[in-house]
Amino acid sequence: MTLAAPDRLDILQATGLMDTGPVPSLDRLTRMAARLTGARLALVSLVDTERQRFASGCGLSETLERDRQTPLSHSFCQYVVMDGAPLIIEDGRLDDRLHDNLAIPDLNVIAYAGFPIHAPDGQVLGSFCVTDDKPRRWSEEDLATVRDLAAATESEIALRLVHSEIADDRAFLQALLDSLDTGVAACDSEGRLAFFNHALRQIHGADATPGPPDTWSQKYGLYAADGHTPLAADQVPLARAYTGEVVEGQQLVVPAPDGTPRRFLTNARPIDTADGRRLGAVAAMHEITAVHRSEVLRRTRHAVAQVLSEATSAEQAAAGAVAAVADSLGWLCGEYWQVTEDRREIVRISSHTAPGRSLAGFTSDAPLSFGRGEGLSGMVWRTGAEVWSGGEVLNSMRVEAAREAGIRTVIGLPVRAGRRVLGVIAFFVDADLPHDPDIAAVLDTICVHLGRFVERRRAEDLQLALVSAQHELTRMQDELTALVIHELRNPIGVIRGYMETLLESPDLAETDRRYAGVVDRSAEHLQRLVDDLLDLARLDAGHLSIDPRPMSAGRLLREVIENHRPDADAKQLTVEARLQPHLPVHADAHRLRQALDNLLSNAIKYTPAGGRVMVTAETGGDGVTIEISDTGIGIPAEQYPRLFSRFFRAGNATRAGIKGTGLGLAVTKAIVEAHQGTLAARPAVGGGTTFTVTLPTVEA
Repeated sequence: MTLAAPDRLDILQATGLMDTGPVPSLDRLTRMAARLTGARLALVSLVDTERQRFASGCGLSETLERDRQTPLSHSFCQYVVMDGAPLIIEDGRLDDRLHDNLAIPDLNVIAYAGFPIHAPDGQVLGSFCVTDDKPRRWSEEDLATVRDLAAATESEIALRLVHSEIADDRAFLQALLDSLDTGVAACDSEGRLAFFNHALRQIHGADATPGPPDTWSQKYGLYAADGHTPLAADQVPLARAYTGEVVEGQQLVVPAPDGTPRRFLTNARPIDTADGRRLGAVAAMHEITAVHRSEVLRRTRHAVAQVLSEATSAEQAAAGAVAAVADSLGWLCGEYWQVTEDRREIVRISSHTAPGRSLAGFTSDAPLSFGRGEGLSGMVWRTGAEVWSGGEVLNSMRVEAAREAGIRTVIGLPVRAGRRVLGVIAFFVDADLPHDPDIAAVLDTICVHLGRFVERRRAEDLQLALVSAQHELTRMQDELTALVIHELRNPIGVIRGYMETLLESPDLAETDRRYAGVVDRSAEHLQRLVDDLLDLARLDAGHLSIDPRPMSAGRLLREVIENHRPDADAKQLTVEARLQPHLPVHADAHRLRQALDNLLSNAIKYTPAGGRVMVTAETGGDGVTIEISDTGIGIPAEQYPRLFSRFFRAGNATRAGIKGTGLGLAVTKAIVEAHQGTLAARPAVGGGTTFTVTLPTVEA
């Protein structure tokens, strides 16, 4: 589309927005866009052949607020008009078409999301856009918000055009209004309902029938913003406009034919002749159901997060979270049920009822207790699944009370810790509420966070109770370690000595030689275990000593890698090495080999067949850095702080049945730190684990 198309320029001028000041109805939309997306700047930008004119803007600088326009040299919006399509930019500096645009250095426009603003005949007049002063990946929710508000802007512009041409041919006017997605209603000079466009007929499921304002609310199901209170006759936007008010941004709710509430932002104004005669009034209803829904769910998540951050007990957190959800979503009642320690019953811990509502006979302060198969909570506990249904799933003892309270929909979800159900949150709604995947997803996320909170609090309480027992266990563990070292070291040495002699005998039968080999390998494993325990005992006693000397870490690394290649080849692992030629360190060769052997052995052990192990080493600063990375099973993120604790085994390694003592990394860390070096671990890119060893190049 060319910017100079005559028809387009004519419509631009006809809007009256190219040389006007602020337009409150449009300003409301740009403020909403900035609030919902968090963008620095939101604009309604209309583009002619030489400039872009800001019919509305939220976040404008003082200069732009005064001028309300820029030349096209500073415009991203011109491309939305020329292309007739949305323009979504994460970083304009990287875009071939935009990187030289002066809006980047002069106006600090980096990220941009703009949607076309169409005239009723399809001409693109400009862009409804949001911008940011840093690179940004716009979310699908952000883009949906901007797209919906662009459509609302189109409706407002169309309404302005309608207002300026209301005296034209009625047939043309009806066709024009019927082409809009926004609902439009009008009343005549006597205040009687006279017109619905096609969109509004679809909303109400009926055409306009003549009638005075005091009948409109009841006949067409108009409700206040709370969705429950019928709109008073003098609060209907069209009726207010007929009395002379200019209505901007009034929210109202209209139930769809299936009962689902639809929310609208309504503008209305009187229609007067130049000499002051009232011809009637017109109202436009812009649907904001999706935008409002997103905002409500966001507020719900925020309210629950606030509760969890301030709670001091599991029961307080659960009760507060249930109340926050019920209040945010406007539901009648919410309850939290907790499974007893013996897991035989589920007990109601808290109940929250909407302010101003009475549920006497259905809820009370007294706790209720259900067995495994009773009631909504018992059903969710027993099955471990979400329940979203009509009131018939209530416990039979409470059905009559529920019916009297007006409950029509019940919702129950399990609060879990892993596969174990800790409790149930239940909600009761006084409306027919079909299953809503978005609300269900939010509730499921809340249950996950709540389950983690409850489990963590229980674990903390248990930990406090076990503190004294843990101290005693540590003392006994130290005594056991000393006993094992003393009682096993000499017998294992004797066993290995005899096995070596036996295996060297040429007269040993092949079967006996195989059995003897198994015994020798088992004894060797025990020897390594005892050596690790001995090293840890020396560490505790402060006797772990090293004899550092100048040496090449590169040569030692190559030897360690070659020694482990047979094990890697047996698992079809690729072992790669990138070592700088000159890697001088001040180290004890025996101890450093022991540490590197442990790390490379672990990498091979915990990497599935067909994987890869990478060893790199380089000098930098005052030391040498050695990294050993693998594509193995990795380590759960929450377990990294315990990784170098003695006897610790990662949970996934234990579940996979991979054998180990949990001593190797503790010994390795002690050896590295005895060299005045450091040992650290982190997740590897693409999965697996990376261990990093730093060693000084000169004596510390």
